[in-house]
Amino acid sequence: MNESEPHDGRPGLTGTEDLLVRALAARAGQITHHSLRPGTPPAGAWAARGRGPLVLALAASVAGVALVGGAVMSLTGKDPRPGVAAAPSPGMSTPPPLPSSPVPSTPPTSPSAPASSPSGGGTVVPPPDGETAPVSRTVKVLYGPQNATTTLRTGGAVRMFDATVTNIQGETADDAADILTVTAGGGTLRPGDIQVSVYEAGGWKPVGRADGTGYTAELARGSLAEGAERTLRFRVGLGSAFPAGIGDLRVSFFSDGGSETLELSG
Repeated sequence: MNESEPHDGRPGLTGTEDLLVRALAARAGQITHHSLRPGTPPAGAWAARGRGPLVLALAASVAGVALVGGAVMSLTGKDPRPGVAAAPSPGMSTPPPLPSSPVPSTPPTSPSAPASSPSGGGTVVPPPDGETAPVSRTVKVLYGPQNATTTLRTGGAVRMFDATVTNIQGETADDAADILTVTAGGGTLRPGDIQVSVYEAGGWKPVGRADGTGYTAELARGSLAEGAERTLRFRVGLGSAFPAGIGDLRVSFFSDGGSETLELSG
């Protein structure tokens, strides 16, 4: 049989290799420990020569069995001895796959946004670099003929007042002006330190201006008939940068149309 021709033996081996494997396997299968028997020593001179030849013969037989078995195993990968499983071929085993370690999910990062106020009332805008937000404080306010008192906070809520003019002159007051003044108890008022607005036509209208030591605003102007009255509602607030040297204010109201009263609204 040509070595390259196909045969019915083991795949991957030529015909010659397959016959050799079969022959060696058959021969190895016939050799067991029962096949080894000691030879008959020659008479007479054997004792004188010792047991060396017998030991050499036994060693040669064992070596032959080992050589045949090794050749069969190298070609077939199987142990020719009955009931003995073939040892795994080194280098052919596939290592078990490594367990995949979970990759922690990283939440997507979002661009930084301005911080929100704890009360949820909107965004807190930090002051510009190098500046600090002014500290709000309370300023005492005196108003009316009886010097009633209230307070305003710098940069805080406004106070609303009602000013009333009653014409008791016995005749119509023509072109009567109703004037509000706010004077500071020490210090100088700047534009923006005091804000005054009057309620008219369904809305608030800013009026007046600071003039150094005080604030003046014309709330209304017009004729007022004899015995008639008109009431004006206005509000006053303080800027956040209100001068630290001013501790109290006086709010006054007067009119050339008659007598005046001034009181807090509500």
